[in-house]
Amino acid sequence: VNKKQRHEAKRKAKRLAVRRQDSISPVKRLSDAKGEIDCWSSGDFEIMGQIQIFAYKQAAGLFGVACFLVDEGVVGLKDSWVRLGVDRKEFQRMLDAGAGSGIRMRRVAIEEALRWIAGGARWAHDNGMRLPKDWLRHASMLGAIGDWKNADVSEFAMEFAGHPEDLRRRLIGESVGSFLARDDIRFVLNSAAPYKDQRTGEYASDLNDDALDDEEAEDDLELPDETTGALNALGARIEMVAVPLAPATQEWLAVRNEVGSPELAEAWQSVITSSLLAVAAMPNASHDEIWKSTIELLEESIRQTDPSAVTERKRAVEQMLRHLKADSAPFVAAVKALSPTGEPSLQ
Repeated sequence: VNKKQRHEAKRKAKRLAVRRQDSISPVKRLSDAKGEIDCWSSGDFEIMGQIQIFAYKQAAGLFGVACFLVDEGVVGLKDSWVRLGVDRKEFQRMLDAGAGSGIRMRRVAIEEALRWIAGGARWAHDNGMRLPKDWLRHASMLGAIGDWKNADVSEFAMEFAGHPEDLRRRLIGESVGSFLARDDIRFVLNSAAPYKDQRTGEYASDLNDDALDDEEAEDDLELPDETTGALNALGARIEMVAVPLAPATQEWLAVRNEVGSPELAEAWQSVITSSLLAVAAMPNASHDEIWKSTIELLEESIRQTDPSAVTERKRAVEQMLRHLKADSAPFVAAVKALSPTGEPSLQ
């Protein structure tokens, strides 16, 4: 009996080993296997403000490319992806396409590529930005990333350059209002800049590439100091009018024997910010249209919330909206104080 049990145990162990092997993703198998790795990087980080890294690997009968986009500003590690089945010829075409677009590529050591990726990840993390999904798995194509939370970030800058919507989608460390109110960050906002939809992986922008001529696009690249200061002031004002609304909602809920969410202040800031964005985007729209757009922006902000916090954020927003519908006067007063044209209808 013992002999039969040993044989059966061995057979089970073999079957489990086969299942484990089959369950390992091709990306992990390629990452774990020893093989040839060829790394390339785009031009000067300080001049261009960002750097693109390509890593081609062939091992264990698999081959593919990993790509990373590292931004000099607080966004840090901006994007990462892996494509399998890319052969050498196709990889060369990818490099040639970059050169054809004026992006000079150079071969770099694996250590240098990992240094940029680790630094970008730390800079994003330290500044409260969302890191790209599966970036660690993608980085493992190059080898061990090491202690990235202590990586060198001396070449990065306290700056955000890009579309305002991109900031809203990436920022998870604090509210947009308080972030814009910070005076230690330089803001370079561009409404024509593309930004990534984290749900679809596609890039979008408010304007088509041909919607602006060169002169108009250049004018939008950097806001003058007084405009940046106004944005900072607006962010502080949004927070100032939103925070006092949270205790009022807590009291309104307490009368109904409900415990208010600790994120009610965030919820109020989100709905006020969404309303102002809707008003700015549709200055001639009706109140109902503005409110519909406000809710859509609010729902989008929830979808972009960190998965670990989304349940509490939904609860806070649901409580806030119920209170708002029961008594809209404080909200309307807050929006009118910030933007006299913004008076969303709640019908």
